[in-house]
Amino acid sequence: MQDLKRKSSLLSLMQTEHTQLEALLTTLSEEQLLRPDVTDSWSIKDVLAHLTWWEQEMISEILHGVELDPGLGGEPWSTERANKLMVEAKWNTPLSEILAAFHDSYQQIFQMVEGLTEIDLANDEMYTHLVNNTANHYAEHRRWIEAGLNLRG
Repeated sequence: MQDLKRKSSLLSLMQTEHTQLEALLTTLSEEQLLRPDVTDSWSIKDVLAHLTWWEQEMISEILHGVELDPGLGGEPWSTERANKLMVEAKWNTPLSEILAAFHDSYQQIFQMVEGLTEIDLANDEMYTHLVNNTANHYAEHRRWIEAGLNLRG
């Protein structure tokens, strides 16, 4: 029997994980948000640009059937290369714009999921894709940020 409460479960999980990430962000200074190499080679600003891009990619893919190009320019798909390109594209974007886009994008992805039906979410591939690129993604990067800040004081 299929889970008929996938939407409410997904929305709750998204909200919980995003709220935890937001709570962490509110404790950080601008210097901490901009410090390079907090999470591997990325600043927290870079992480937020990355999360925003993936949310926008899912919105485009699910609502419009169009996968966004992170700038690969015809190169074969590589998640690592795509992540690098999408973050590099936002390096000169002010922190305030990255934060605004991050907040706006979350509202958009949340509204998109609210608009999906249980039948849409009965598709295991779509459901897993959404969970992995929202709630699980927020949690993963929150843990990376916490670890990076603990290592660097």
